[in-house]
Amino acid sequence: MTARLLTTILSRLLTRGLALVAAVTVMLVLLRAAPGDAIDLVTTDPELRTRLAAAWHLDAPLHIAVRHALTGTWGTSWTVRPGRAVSELVGSAALRSFPLLVGAFLATFIGGTLLGSRRDRTTLPLPRLSVAPVFLLGWGTIVVLNELTFAAIQQGLIGRPAWFSLPDTPSWTRFALAVVVLAVGSGNLRAFSDGVTARLVTHRSSPAIETLTARAMPTRRVLWRLLLPDLVWLGAERAAFLFGGLVVLERVFGMPGLGWLLFEACVQRDQPVVLASGVVAAASVEATRVLADSIRIIADPRLRDGP
Repeated sequence: MTARLLTTILSRLLTRGLALVAAVTVMLVLLRAAPGDAIDLVTTDPELRTRLAAAWHLDAPLHIAVRHALTGTWGTSWTVRPGRAVSELVGSAALRSFPLLVGAFLATFIGGTLLGSRRDRTTLPLPRLSVAPVFLLGWGTIVVLNELTFAAIQQGLIGRPAWFSLPDTPSWTRFALAVVVLAVGSGNLRAFSDGVTARLVTHRSSPAIETLTARAMPTRRVLWRLLLPDLVWLGAERAAFLFGGLVVLERVFGMPGLGWLLFEACVQRDQPVVLASGVVAAASVEATRVLADSIRIIADPRLRDGP
């Protein structure tokens, strides 16, 4: 590994680290600026309110609160699971959401690459379907599938499937549908495939490809090698949108993961759980981008002189 390569990667790592600190700071400022007082949900006793405010570090300086958030010092849950360690709650929820996120990411990456590399996409329904929000796409999928299955059961055409009815029954069918909806909904697949198409157009008009074409030499391998850093970057950019869609999707499909926990914590004003969930999501997104930056820098030497 050359010194320039190492320096560039470390520079990107520092940039992403600063972005994480900024994101956590903004979250804390917004939580503190929210109207009302979270302690009101627990007690109205003045003495107990004072003790809780001290125990929950509500009056701690902002830089101290940011440090605690980044180091995982999240304390215990206030209202979602009173007294339980937030790290345990968020950790177990994140583990439940991890397969869903990975599946949706792979579906977006592979599906978007295949769709974006096609020269004629006008007859394909998936890119157009992708503009539907995750909530609408997920709700519509559940309703249609349940109604069709129920009608078939009433007609005696089939027995009751093990997954019926969605989303109340955990099953591989529910998981697979959730992966597809998260990958396709809210423009995820459309944005990725459009990005692939745009980059392919650019690379096909590059001097290297034009030279190979003029000499009647194969260009496919070179074209995909040029496209690889772009695919990595496009995938990393969609990671944040997948985390955003997770909150809605897990509610629609009844899957108690990180998105479900974050929603419940927001409703019940459980500030430590909200903050911890946000930190985990932001750190995961920035880690994905650091990995993507490293792969791109290694694959494309031109980026080592970039910002």
